[in-house]
Amino acid sequence: MLINSEETHELLSDDLTGLHKFLNISNPDEIELGSKKGFSNDPKLVTRYADKSLFIRCYTSNKPDHLQKQIDLIKHLRLSSFPVPFVCENKQNGSIYQGVLGNYIAYEYIDGTIVNTANGTTNKQLESMAKNLGRYHQIAKSYQPVNPQEPITDYLDEEELEKIAIGTLETLARKDQYDPIDELVAHALPQKIALINRVRQYPQINTAITSLPQVVTHGDYHGLNIIFNDADEVQGVIDWEDSGLWIRAAEVQAAIVMNSKAEDSEHFNVPIDFNRARIFLNAYESVYPLSPEERKLMPFIGLLDSLRIDFLLSNHYFLGRNMAEHMPNDPNYWFWWEKNMKKYAQEVLAISL
Repeated sequence: MLINSEETHELLSDDLTGLHKFLNISNPDEIELGSKKGFSNDPKLVTRYADKSLFIRCYTSNKPDHLQKQIDLIKHLRLSSFPVPFVCENKQNGSIYQGVLGNYIAYEYIDGTIVNTANGTTNKQLESMAKNLGRYHQIAKSYQPVNPQEPITDYLDEEELEKIAIGTLETLARKDQYDPIDELVAHALPQKIALINRVRQYPQINTAITSLPQVVTHGDYHGLNIIFNDADEVQGVIDWEDSGLWIRAAEVQAAIVMNSKAEDSEHFNVPIDFNRARIFLNAYESVYPLSPEERKLMPFIGLLDSLRIDFLLSNHYFLGRNMAEHMPNDPNYWFWWEKNMKKYAQEVLAISL
Protein backbone atom coordinates (compact mmCIF):
# COMPACT_ATOMS: atom_id res chain seq x y z
CA MET A 1 0.00 0.00 0.00
CA LEU A 2 1.36 3.40 -0.93
CA ILE A 3 1.25 6.72 0.84
CA ASN A 4 -1.31 9.10 -0.60
CA SER A 5 0.70 11.80 -2.37
CA GLU A 6 -1.35 14.65 -0.91
CA GLU A 7 -0.93 13.24 2.59
CA THR A 8 2.81 12.94 2.00
CA HIS A 9 2.90 16.49 0.74
CA GLU A 10 1.13 17.78 3.84
CA LEU A 11 3.56 15.83 6.01
CA LEU A 12 6.81 16.98 4.43
CA SER A 13 6.30 20.25 2.60
CA ASP A 14 6.21 22.69 5.50
CA ASP A 15 9.95 22.97 6.08
CA LEU A 16 13.30 21.23 5.64
CA THR A 17 13.60 20.90 9.40
CA GLY A 18 10.47 18.76 9.40
CA LEU A 19 11.90 16.58 6.63
CA HIS A 20 15.15 16.02 8.52
CA LYS A 21 13.18 15.13 11.64
CA PHE A 22 10.99 12.76 9.65
CA LEU A 23 14.11 10.99 8.33
CA ASN A 24 15.70 10.96 11.79
CA ILE A 25 18.70 12.90 10.47
CA SER A 26 20.33 14.70 13.39
CA ASN A 27 23.05 16.27 11.22
CA PRO A 28 21.75 17.26 7.75
CA ASP A 29 25.33 18.10 6.68
CA GLU A 30 25.97 14.34 6.50
CA ILE A 31 23.70 14.24 3.46
CA GLU A 32 25.83 16.78 1.65
CA LEU A 33 29.03 14.97 2.62
CA GLY A 34 27.67 11.65 1.38
CA SER A 35 26.13 12.80 -1.90
CA LYS A 36 27.79 12.05 -5.24
CA LYS A 37 27.15 12.75 -8.88
CA GLY A 38 24.69 15.49 -8.00
CA PHE A 39 22.36 13.38 -5.89
CA SER A 40 22.45 11.11 -2.88
CA ASN A 41 21.56 7.43 -2.87
CA ASP A 42 22.02 7.38 0.90
CA PRO A 43 19.78 4.62 2.34
CA LYS A 44 18.41 7.20 4.78
CA LEU A 45 16.68 8.82 1.84
CA VAL A 46 14.94 5.67 0.62
CA THR A 47 12.79 4.91 3.59
CA ARG A 48 9.45 3.43 4.59
CA TYR A 49 6.78 5.23 6.53
CA ALA A 50 4.13 3.28 8.45
CA ASP A 51 4.79 0.21 6.26
CA LYS A 52 4.20 2.26 3.11
CA SER A 53 6.77 3.10 0.46
CA LEU A 54 8.31 6.54 0.28
CA PHE A 55 11.14 7.71 -1.96
CA ILE A 56 13.15 10.80 -1.07
CA ARG A 57 16.21 12.05 -2.94
CA CYS A 58 18.67 14.80 -2.14
CA TYR A 59 20.38 16.79 -4.91
CA THR A 60 23.54 18.80 -4.40
CA SER A 61 25.34 21.14 -6.77
CA ASN A 62 27.98 23.86 -6.55
CA LYS A 63 26.03 25.74 -9.22
CA PRO A 64 22.76 27.14 -7.84
CA ASP A 65 21.56 28.21 -11.31
CA HIS A 66 21.80 24.64 -12.60
CA LEU A 67 19.93 23.29 -9.60
CA GLN A 68 17.29 26.01 -9.84
CA LYS A 69 16.65 25.16 -13.52
CA GLN A 70 16.00 21.58 -12.49
CA ILE A 71 13.62 22.61 -9.68
CA ASP A 72 11.82 25.09 -11.98
CA LEU A 73 11.24 22.34 -14.55
CA ILE A 74 9.88 19.91 -11.94
CA LYS A 75 7.49 22.56 -10.60
CA HIS A 76 6.33 23.43 -14.14
CA LEU A 77 5.66 19.75 -14.87
CA ARG A 78 3.65 19.34 -11.68
CA LEU A 79 1.53 22.35 -12.65
CA SER A 80 1.04 20.61 -16.03
CA SER A 81 -0.26 17.47 -14.23
CA PHE A 82 2.79 15.45 -15.27
CA PRO A 83 3.85 12.80 -12.71
CA VAL A 84 6.92 14.20 -10.96
CA PRO A 85 7.93 14.30 -7.29
CA PHE A 86 7.07 17.09 -4.91
CA VAL A 87 9.88 19.52 -4.12
CA CYS A 88 10.51 20.21 -0.44
CA GLU A 89 10.15 23.92 0.25
CA ASN A 90 12.32 25.82 2.70
CA LYS A 91 10.34 28.52 4.51
CA GLN A 92 13.32 30.86 4.50
CA ASN A 93 14.48 30.76 0.87
CA GLY A 94 12.36 28.52 -1.29
CA SER A 95 13.49 25.13 -2.57
CA ILE A 96 17.26 25.43 -2.32
CA TYR A 97 19.51 25.99 0.65
CA GLN A 98 23.29 26.14 1.10
CA GLY A 99 25.06 23.42 3.07
CA VAL A 100 28.14 23.52 5.27
CA LEU A 101 30.47 22.82 2.33
CA GLY A 102 28.99 25.61 0.26
CA ASN A 103 27.04 23.27 -2.01
CA TYR A 104 23.42 24.01 -2.83
CA ILE A 105 20.89 21.39 -1.80
CA ALA A 106 17.32 20.47 -2.74
CA TYR A 107 15.03 17.53 -1.97
CA GLU A 108 12.35 15.76 -3.98
CA TYR A 109 9.98 13.15 -2.57
CA ILE A 110 7.26 10.84 -3.83
CA ASP A 111 5.58 7.60 -2.83
CA GLY A 112 5.86 4.46 -4.96
CA THR A 113 8.18 1.60 -5.84
CA ILE A 114 11.29 1.44 -8.01
CA VAL A 115 12.73 -1.39 -10.11
CA ASN A 116 16.18 -2.84 -9.45
CA THR A 117 17.82 -2.32 -12.84
CA ALA A 118 17.58 0.18 -15.69
CA ASN A 119 16.09 -2.49 -17.97
CA GLY A 120 14.15 -4.33 -15.26
CA THR A 121 10.62 -3.16 -16.01
CA THR A 122 7.76 -5.42 -17.00
CA ASN A 123 6.23 -4.89 -20.43
CA LYS A 124 3.26 -3.15 -18.79
CA GLN A 125 5.57 -0.78 -16.92
CA LEU A 126 7.57 -0.25 -20.12
CA GLU A 127 4.44 0.78 -22.03
CA SER A 128 3.44 3.21 -19.28
CA MET A 129 6.96 4.69 -19.28
CA ALA A 130 6.90 5.24 -23.03
CA LYS A 131 3.51 6.95 -23.00
CA ASN A 132 4.70 9.24 -20.23
CA LEU A 133 7.81 10.17 -22.20
CA GLY A 134 5.53 11.13 -25.10
CA ARG A 135 3.42 13.24 -22.73
CA TYR A 136 6.54 14.88 -21.35
CA HIS A 137 7.87 15.78 -24.82
CA GLN A 138 4.51 17.35 -25.71
CA ILE A 139 4.78 19.58 -22.64
CA ALA A 140 8.48 20.27 -23.21
CA LYS A 141 8.07 21.54 -26.78
CA SER A 142 6.38 24.67 -25.41
CA TYR A 143 8.40 24.99 -22.19
CA GLN A 144 10.47 28.16 -21.98
CA PRO A 145 13.24 28.12 -19.32
CA VAL A 146 14.24 31.42 -17.74
CA ASN A 147 17.72 31.18 -19.31
CA PRO A 148 17.34 29.00 -22.44
CA GLN A 149 20.30 27.09 -23.86
CA GLU A 150 21.70 27.60 -27.33
CA PRO A 151 20.52 24.97 -29.87
CA ILE A 152 22.64 21.82 -30.23
CA THR A 153 24.83 22.06 -33.33
CA ASP A 154 27.15 19.07 -32.87
CA TYR A 155 25.73 15.67 -31.95
CA LEU A 156 29.02 13.84 -31.44
CA ASP A 157 32.50 15.18 -30.69
CA GLU A 158 34.49 12.73 -32.83
CA GLU A 159 37.78 14.50 -32.12
CA GLU A 160 37.42 14.13 -28.34
CA LEU A 161 36.32 10.50 -28.69
CA GLU A 162 39.33 9.69 -30.85
CA LYS A 163 41.66 11.49 -28.43
CA ILE A 164 40.46 9.40 -25.48
CA ALA A 165 40.56 6.17 -27.51
CA ILE A 166 44.13 6.78 -28.68
CA GLY A 167 45.17 7.80 -25.16
CA THR A 168 43.73 4.54 -23.85
CA LEU A 169 45.69 2.51 -26.38
CA GLU A 170 48.86 4.36 -25.37
CA THR A 171 48.14 3.56 -21.72
CA LEU A 172 47.62 -0.10 -22.56
CA ALA A 173 50.89 -0.18 -24.51
CA ARG A 174 52.75 0.71 -21.29
CA LYS A 175 51.22 -2.16 -19.32
CA ASP A 176 53.25 -5.33 -18.76
CA GLN A 177 50.21 -7.55 -18.43
CA TYR A 178 46.61 -7.32 -19.62
CA ASP A 179 43.54 -8.32 -17.66
CA PRO A 180 40.48 -9.60 -19.59
CA ILE A 181 39.00 -6.08 -19.94
CA ASP A 182 42.31 -4.73 -21.25
CA GLU A 183 42.33 -7.45 -23.89
CA LEU A 184 38.80 -6.60 -25.01
CA VAL A 185 39.55 -2.88 -25.14
CA ALA A 186 42.86 -3.35 -26.99
CA HIS A 187 41.08 -5.50 -29.57
CA ALA A 188 38.06 -3.25 -30.04
CA LEU A 189 39.46 0.30 -29.95
CA PRO A 190 41.34 0.29 -33.27
CA GLN A 191 38.09 -0.71 -34.99
CA LYS A 192 36.16 1.91 -33.01
CA ILE A 193 38.65 4.56 -34.11
CA ALA A 194 38.22 3.42 -37.71
CA LEU A 195 34.42 3.77 -37.33
CA ILE A 196 34.83 7.26 -35.86
CA ASN A 197 36.89 8.24 -38.91
CA ARG A 198 34.26 6.80 -41.26
CA VAL A 199 31.58 8.84 -39.49
CA ARG A 200 33.71 11.96 -40.04
CA GLN A 201 33.44 11.41 -43.79
CA TYR A 202 29.67 11.99 -43.61
CA PRO A 203 29.17 15.34 -41.85
CA GLN A 204 25.71 15.54 -43.41
CA ILE A 205 24.53 12.93 -40.85
CA ASN A 206 25.47 15.23 -37.96
CA THR A 207 23.80 18.16 -39.74
CA ALA A 208 20.61 16.20 -40.32
CA ILE A 209 20.42 14.95 -36.72
CA THR A 210 20.98 18.39 -35.18
CA SER A 211 18.32 19.81 -37.53
CA LEU A 212 15.66 17.61 -35.88
CA PRO A 213 13.32 19.15 -33.26
CA GLN A 214 15.02 19.97 -29.95
CA VAL A 215 13.32 20.17 -26.55
CA VAL A 216 14.35 20.23 -22.89
CA THR A 217 14.80 16.49 -22.39
CA HIS A 218 14.97 14.43 -19.20
CA GLY A 219 18.43 13.18 -20.12
CA ASP A 220 18.40 9.77 -18.39
CA TYR A 221 15.05 8.10 -19.01
CA HIS A 222 15.22 4.49 -17.83
CA GLY A 223 13.61 2.17 -15.28
CA LEU A 224 15.74 3.22 -12.30
CA ASN A 225 14.45 6.77 -12.65
CA ILE A 226 10.77 5.85 -12.64
CA ILE A 227 8.55 5.40 -9.58
CA PHE A 228 5.60 3.03 -10.14
CA ASN A 229 2.30 2.67 -8.32
CA ASP A 230 0.57 -0.60 -7.36
CA ALA A 231 -0.98 -0.86 -10.83
CA ASP A 232 2.47 -0.73 -12.52
CA GLU A 233 1.76 2.72 -13.91
CA VAL A 234 4.18 5.62 -13.74
CA GLN A 235 3.71 7.42 -10.43
CA GLY A 236 6.62 9.80 -10.93
CA VAL A 237 9.68 10.50 -13.06
CA ILE A 238 12.70 11.30 -10.88
CA ASP A 239 16.33 12.38 -11.31
CA TRP A 240 16.15 15.45 -13.55
CA GLU A 241 19.85 16.15 -12.95
CA ASP A 242 20.74 15.74 -16.66
CA SER A 243 17.76 17.65 -18.04
CA GLY A 244 18.60 20.16 -20.75
CA LEU A 245 18.12 21.07 -24.39
CA TRP A 246 18.62 18.03 -26.61
CA ILE A 247 17.18 16.31 -29.67
CA ARG A 248 13.78 14.69 -29.09
CA ALA A 249 14.43 11.70 -31.37
CA ALA A 250 17.78 11.13 -29.64
CA GLU A 251 16.07 10.87 -26.25
CA VAL A 252 13.52 8.43 -27.68
CA GLN A 253 16.30 6.37 -29.24
CA ALA A 254 18.34 6.35 -26.03
CA ALA A 255 15.27 5.40 -23.98
CA ILE A 256 14.51 2.51 -26.34
CA VAL A 257 18.05 1.18 -25.93
CA MET A 258 18.32 1.75 -22.17
CA ASN A 259 15.01 0.00 -21.50
CA SER A 260 15.36 -2.82 -24.05
CA LYS A 261 18.90 -4.03 -23.34
CA ALA A 262 19.59 -7.72 -23.10
CA GLU A 263 21.61 -7.00 -19.94
CA ASP A 264 21.95 -4.12 -17.48
CA SER A 265 24.86 -1.82 -18.35
CA GLU A 266 25.92 1.83 -18.53
CA HIS A 267 26.71 1.90 -22.24
CA PHE A 268 25.01 1.50 -25.60
CA ASN A 269 27.14 -1.43 -26.83
CA VAL A 270 24.83 -4.30 -26.02
CA PRO A 271 22.15 -6.23 -27.94
CA ILE A 272 18.60 -5.05 -27.43
CA ASP A 273 15.34 -6.98 -27.33
CA PHE A 274 13.52 -5.92 -30.51
CA ASN A 275 10.14 -6.90 -29.06
CA ARG A 276 10.58 -4.59 -26.06
CA ALA A 277 11.91 -1.89 -28.40
CA ARG A 278 8.70 -2.14 -30.46
CA ILE A 279 6.54 -2.01 -27.33
CA PHE A 280 8.27 1.19 -26.23
CA LEU A 281 8.18 2.86 -29.65
CA ASN A 282 4.54 1.98 -30.35
CA ALA A 283 3.43 3.23 -26.92
CA TYR A 284 5.40 6.45 -27.31
CA GLU A 285 3.98 7.13 -30.77
CA SER A 286 0.43 6.48 -29.56
CA VAL A 287 0.91 9.76 -27.67
CA TYR A 288 3.36 11.73 -29.79
CA PRO A 289 4.28 10.31 -33.24
CA LEU A 290 7.75 10.75 -34.68
CA SER A 291 8.17 12.43 -38.04
CA PRO A 292 9.41 10.37 -41.04
CA GLU A 293 12.74 12.24 -40.85
CA GLU A 294 13.15 11.40 -37.15
CA ARG A 295 12.45 7.71 -37.81
CA LYS A 296 14.89 7.65 -40.70
CA LEU A 297 17.71 9.06 -38.58
CA MET A 298 17.17 7.04 -35.39
CA PRO A 299 19.32 4.05 -36.52
CA PHE A 300 22.17 6.49 -37.20
CA ILE A 301 21.65 8.07 -33.78
CA GLY A 302 21.93 4.56 -32.32
CA LEU A 303 25.18 3.99 -34.19
CA LEU A 304 26.67 7.29 -33.01
CA ASP A 305 25.56 6.60 -29.44
CA SER A 306 27.46 3.32 -29.57
CA LEU A 307 30.64 5.37 -29.99
CA ARG A 308 30.07 7.10 -26.65
CA ILE A 309 32.60 5.05 -24.69
CA ASP A 310 34.65 8.04 -23.55
CA PHE A 311 33.05 8.11 -20.06
CA LEU A 312 33.94 4.47 -19.35
CA LEU A 313 37.46 4.71 -20.79
CA SER A 314 38.41 7.96 -19.11
CA ASN A 315 37.14 6.76 -15.72
CA HIS A 316 38.75 3.33 -15.98
CA TYR A 317 42.13 4.25 -17.45
CA PHE A 318 42.71 7.90 -16.49
CA LEU A 319 40.76 8.57 -13.28
CA GLY A 320 41.52 5.33 -11.46
CA ARG A 321 37.90 4.18 -11.13
CA ASN A 322 37.34 0.51 -11.83
CA MET A 323 34.63 0.38 -14.50
CA ALA A 324 35.27 -3.23 -15.54
CA GLU A 325 31.77 -4.42 -14.63
CA HIS A 326 30.27 -1.68 -16.82
CA MET A 327 32.38 -2.35 -19.93
CA PRO A 328 31.01 -4.38 -22.86
CA ASN A 329 32.11 -7.89 -21.79
CA ASP A 330 31.68 -9.62 -25.13
CA PRO A 331 33.80 -8.80 -28.21
CA ASN A 332 30.66 -8.89 -30.37
CA TYR A 333 28.93 -6.26 -28.24
CA TRP A 334 31.41 -3.54 -29.16
CA PHE A 335 30.11 -3.55 -32.75
CA TRP A 336 26.54 -4.73 -32.30
CA TRP A 337 25.00 -1.50 -33.60
CA GLU A 338 27.22 -1.37 -36.66
CA LYS A 339 26.16 -4.92 -37.56
CA ASN A 340 22.49 -4.67 -36.58
CA MET A 341 21.34 -1.14 -37.38
CA LYS A 342 19.66 -2.22 -40.62
CA LYS A 343 17.82 -5.02 -38.82
CA TYR A 344 16.80 -2.57 -36.10
CA ALA A 345 15.49 -0.16 -38.73
CA GLN A 346 13.40 -2.88 -40.36
CA GLU A 347 12.08 -4.75 -37.31
CA VAL A 348 11.52 -1.84 -34.90
CA LEU A 349 11.11 1.29 -37.01
CA ALA A 350 9.58 -0.45 -40.06
CA ILE A 351 11.88 1.39 -42.47
CA SER A 352 14.63 0.39 -44.88
CA LEU A 353 18.09 1.93 -44.94
